[in-house]
Amino acid sequence: MNTKKIASNIKAERNRNNFTIRDVARITGISQQTLMKYERDAEKLQLSVLLKLAYIYKCDLQSFFV
Repeated sequence: MNTKKIASNIKAERNRNNFTIRDVARITGISQQTLMKYERDAEKLQLSVLLKLAYIYKCDLQSFFV
């Protein structure tokens, strides 16, 4: 699994949906710092986080892996 690609896709989906890091932090309850780490592949992601992000961004979970 290419974690750098997943991190890049997470950021791309956020940008595609016109969310700021602050917006996503407020909605998910995840700190801005942690979200930035996820997008830089500096923090290990949990499936529960990916599911939250997919729900917020209205995308399939697969979108993060392609």
